[in-house]
Amino acid sequence: MLPRTLKPVFLASALCLGALMPAKADVSADIAAKGLSGAIDVLKAENPDNHFALGMLKTLRAVELSLQERWRYGIGQDLGDMPLMRIGIKRNPAALPAMPDTFSNIVRQLLADLNVARIDLDVASKNPQAKVVLRVGDLWFDVNGDGKRDAAETAATLVAPLVLSPRQLREAKQTLGGINEIVIDFDAADVNWLLAYNHVLSGVGELYLGFDPTPVFQDFADKTAALADVPVRPYLMTKEEAEIRLAALKAEEEQRSSAAKQHRALEQENRKRRREIMRAIKLAKTDAEKAVQEQARKENAAQSKALRAQSRQFRFERNDIRNRIADVYAQSPLQDKTKTGEDFASVRQSLDMIYVLIESLRETPDAGRIRQAHAHFLAMIAENKLFWEKVGQETDNRNEWIPNEAQRSAIGIELPKGAGAAWQAVLANAEQVLRGDLLVPHYFLPDGYGINLKKYVENPGPVDLIPSIHGIGYYAYVEKGPQMSWGAWTSFNRLVNGRASTFAVFFN
Repeated sequence: MLPRTLKPVFLASALCLGALMPAKADVSADIAAKGLSGAIDVLKAENPDNHFALGMLKTLRAVELSLQERWRYGIGQDLGDMPLMRIGIKRNPAALPAMPDTFSNIVRQLLADLNVARIDLDVASKNPQAKVVLRVGDLWFDVNGDGKRDAAETAATLVAPLVLSPRQLREAKQTLGGINEIVIDFDAADVNWLLAYNHVLSGVGELYLGFDPTPVFQDFADKTAALADVPVRPYLMTKEEAEIRLAALKAEEEQRSSAAKQHRALEQENRKRRREIMRAIKLAKTDAEKAVQEQARKENAAQSKALRAQSRQFRFERNDIRNRIADVYAQSPLQDKTKTGEDFASVRQSLDMIYVLIESLRETPDAGRIRQAHAHFLAMIAENKLFWEKVGQETDNRNEWIPNEAQRSAIGIELPKGAGAAWQAVLANAEQVLRGDLLVPHYFLPDGYGINLKKYVENPGPVDLIPSIHGIGYYAYVEKGPQMSWGAWTSFNRLVNGRASTFAVFFN
């Protein structure tokens, strides 16, 4: 039963929500049945004034479209720390070849779609009665664009692991009936949370395009293609000769391994004998008994020395054989399987991406994009402040997304007391850095000097690796004054038991 004093408030709220969301409109059910695109069409036709639902669905649709493009071109299971682009997707066995500008085009489209979604969210942020009810099991992303839902496309599979730890996922299954059964009532405060997320995604996208790697990708592709035309020198041995030599070397390696195994057994026996002798010396009751054991100890020590010398010889012979095997692979058409497996391919791909990143940062960035990214990050902090202000004023406790200290999260995350305030301290620190009120410390700059990030945003330049590590690459942006510290982040991390990164994704 509701307290008598709350009944008028409840009735007024219900009437407002009824005006905003007609009974026939069930956003969550429409997503489940028609997908995000279909649910948006229904909303536009039946309830175009529900700007929160439209803004939320358009934001999710923007992410879905980026996932579809990644699927189409087979771009990565995981894209590092890029927010929401980290969503891992299954591999497309028939992916189209990616072009140098493919991912940049995906980011451009994502930015355009987020801008459209933000129009509705800005309107919704002025409505204190904004509300969207969503069942997690109804949300899915049509990654492969076939219009059909499969298990790999659900929010529980794609998004939940970014927010919940494995333990929390297990607990949700046990106590909440599984992730899919969770119902979340997104309210007016969550509009600002979603706006903040929209801005952080847009900021990261603008930053990426500010150092657009397309020219580097193109140069990399051109130079890689040119490898097909390099001169071909004859191998020093045929494949058949190499196989015969390799078989002989591997047989020799096997023999040496067998002998080394027997030798290790002798060493173990020698060490065991040494322990027995030392024990016997301690227990000797007469000088004669002790003399006998001392002689045995000397003989054992001499044997140990000889065994160690043999061990060194075994190691030399083993390394020599391995070197000769490497020579066979290097001088013949045979391929060393240790350099053709998935692990090696993954290392090679990582090195390629590191090269592209370093070369892209060396280019002069698009100043307009950098400033746009800066503006989005400041807007993210502003919206986050509004979110925590609004959520702190809530008195209900119904299927909350991010709760205040008197509420409980629908997804089972328990916030330590003071977590919201600690996160705000982190963002306040970040805002001071973005505005240039605090300098970014650099280990190799002279004492008291730091980098003014706002100064860089106003006139951004290339970020060359070696000058950047040294510090001289930032001298044009250096000032002397108060600096950022990691105190707020460290305190927040301690408060959330070392899971600051996970909560940062949750809170944005």
